[in-house]
Amino acid sequence: MACTFDRRPRLADRLLLAASGVLRAALLVLAGVAGTVASHAAVLKGPYLLYPGESGAMTVLWQLDSTEPCLIEWGTNLSYSAGSQPTIEYGGDHQHRMDLSGLVPSTKYYYRVHAAGGLHSGSFVTSPAADATHASFLAYGDSRSYPARYDQANEALLNEIAADPRYQTFTLHSGDIVNKGNLEADWQDQHFNRAYPNTLELQANLPIQAVLGNHDKGSGQRFTKYLPYPYVDNLYWSFDWGPAHVVVIDQYYASYADGSAQHTWLTNDLANTSRPWKFMIVHEPGWSAGIHPNNVAVQDYLQPVCEAYGVSILFAGHCHNYARADVNGVVHITAGGAGAPLYTVYPDWPYVLSAAKTYHYCTIDIAGDTLTFASKALDGSVLDAFTVVRGPQLHAAFAAGSSGGEEAISLVELAVQLDAGSAEPVTVDYAVTGGTAEAGVDFVLAGGTLTFDAGLTNATIGLSVVNDNLDEPAETVVVALSNPAGAELGVVSQHTYTINDDDTAYVQFVDHESALGEEAGSLPVSVRLESASASTVTVAYAVTGGTANAGEDYHAPLGGTLTFAPGVTNRTVLVTAVDDAVAEGDETVDLSLTDVSGAAPGSILV
Repeated sequence: MACTFDRRPRLADRLLLAASGVLRAALLVLAGVAGTVASHAAVLKGPYLLYPGESGAMTVLWQLDSTEPCLIEWGTNLSYSAGSQPTIEYGGDHQHRMDLSGLVPSTKYYYRVHAAGGLHSGSFVTSPAADATHASFLAYGDSRSYPARYDQANEALLNEIAADPRYQTFTLHSGDIVNKGNLEADWQDQHFNRAYPNTLELQANLPIQAVLGNHDKGSGQRFTKYLPYPYVDNLYWSFDWGPAHVVVIDQYYASYADGSAQHTWLTNDLANTSRPWKFMIVHEPGWSAGIHPNNVAVQDYLQPVCEAYGVSILFAGHCHNYARADVNGVVHITAGGAGAPLYTVYPDWPYVLSAAKTYHYCTIDIAGDTLTFASKALDGSVLDAFTVVRGPQLHAAFAAGSSGGEEAISLVELAVQLDAGSAEPVTVDYAVTGGTAEAGVDFVLAGGTLTFDAGLTNATIGLSVVNDNLDEPAETVVVALSNPAGAELGVVSQHTYTINDDDTAYVQFVDHESALGEEAGSLPVSVRLESASASTVTVAYAVTGGTANAGEDYHAPLGGTLTFAPGVTNRTVLVTAVDDAVAEGDETVDLSLTDVSGAAPGSILV
């Protein structure tokens, strides 16, 4: 689609007052003296754009230095006829925002903000539809500390957009936006500085999708204050743009080690996206050309996920230079040349294919199954370029996400499938990753590698179930696939098998009756669980009849509760005969069991 980028002089830098001195009644602040207009607030930041990740949506933000009502208008041309909305402050620091939604995909919109006694305008292009096959975007990073150089980098992006309007989409920013993220002054002077027209113009016309850098941290509050993306938790989230899916990783406030909440979210997020091109952005790179050492956590925890789910490019910054590394088909781009002081490059570092010590930005173009990448100096000359072509992608996945059976089924086969046969063998690792069942006690399954020979689409993982005699709740075994070779992981990469217990614990007396001579002393009356239980079992007992008199002929509790701890199968009620001198016939004591909890009542309850 052809788009026209608005390179008019920025309206944010001039006040357009009507000839009568009246803008709108809603925007006037009248002084106490008739005919005099009071002084206005000043614009500190913006307007600037953030893309919230939803199709047909865009967020416009700005900040004033004092309280003043504002109004925003928008539309598909300069009549701004699609809508208008007054805005009020939020957040306690004179910030304003407008969340636009329901916009037409792949459409250029214009907006203008009435604020501080003037008009401040910009434009943006909405994201393509979910089934789009083409998309373009930009990337750069590490713009901290030197706003004049950042302005030059932004001028280069504006020139790129003016030459090819396809790039008025969004730009990734690989972090370190400011030098000290906890300082308001750094955000104002280094990122939102109103003395730099290219920076203001870019921010008003292109959403910046940034990841947190180590310099941005502070307490994290300033980053989220000015960049309020719809984070999943901490500072990680993801968004779609046509055929592209971008994952933003938080390296500082949330662990991304295996088993962490962020890592679990990441694998689920990538497994469930339907977008064919997947990207990831971090701040600290796993493989770069220095001078900072490579981040081992990226290598250990993110690289396997990228390989498993077909991430094409992992963007990073931190090192103030350009570098490209290729690790098992995952391209690692260091784009750290948007203004911070440049670092020396070491092109002989592992996996590095290209490196340059220069200020730069990147262009990314997707056309169907082909991705074209270029790194460019600020004058537009190409530093490095490559192409990625996606072939038909196979997916290895479980046939179902869950199943179950009785523990008497000694061998369970968990079905794993490829969505098509391959000319070469395909392998995928599997391992038990969770569940309530205990390995070696309830089941036996060692991790291993499943192999699909050429042309085959079905294979199984054998799970051995231990059939014990323990009455216990249903238990689960969670098996996960990982590290595919020759395929990607499909949506169902985890299977939960439920072992249903087939043992029932019955509680009852051992015998219907027993006898005791009164001179013999005491008789323990046995109560038994017919099979052990993994849970606590209780049963109430009571004397319910008989011909003997309590206290005269015998001593025994008239009632109580027997408790069987887990694994215990026998308890007793003690009846003690009274050896009196009275000649009398045989006498009886009737005991009954009631109120069984944790087991089933047996047949001998009296």
